Amino acid sequence: MTKLDINNLEAAGLTNFEIAAIMAQRSLIDEKNTREIGKSRQHASERLIQNYLNENWRKVYRQEELKNMEGIDHDHNESGFDLLEPISGLKIQVKYRGGKTIHLEQTRRTSTKNLGKASESGHVVYSSGEFDVLLAIRPTEFRYDFQPEEDLVIIPEHELHDSENPGFLKKSVGLIKEKELRGKYKNIIDVLNNLIKKQEV
Repeated sequence: MTKLDINNLEAAGLTNFEIAAIMAQRSLIDEKNTREIGKSRQHASERLIQNYLNENWRKVYRQEELKNMEGIDHDHNESGFDLLEPISGLKIQVKYRGGKTIHLEQTRRTSTKNLGKASESGHVVYSSGEFDVLLAIRPTEFRYDFQPEEDLVIIPEHELHDSENPGFLKKSVGLIKEKELRGKYKNIIDVLNNLIKKQEV
């Protein structure tokens, strides 16, 4: 659907809140608002990537789905990773980033764990080991839909280690580094399978 037809959306059973959310999403894309679109699309991105992996690779679960799974340690803060492949234990972090960098710092509640070098800039950087791989949606152009073959960038966690801040990950990945990593890790499914193989060694 290129033009929103409110009557059709209402007829489809969407609530006024859901319709407003769709309209807000479209406005952010039309305005090329890179600052707000990532926040707005984060939860949807987790579901889109989950569906993509379920269809093309293995069954993965979102944090909220792990609460009821026997034998799985669930992170109640849902902070370290977004998706889990339970057989291998592979932890996947999902980001939607429409700006010039893949920004990795986040806002977390103040705690002993987040003091010192973890939060020098006022935001919190990830500690090494919180996830195994980053899957980022990086649209090549502003549009309403998700096109996995064009939009997805995969980065193994070891590529994000910050040599100047041992034990933590970098605050962001710039365009030059992103281009290098896109060339190095072209096939998402191969990268995921290779990461599992390394874990099994």
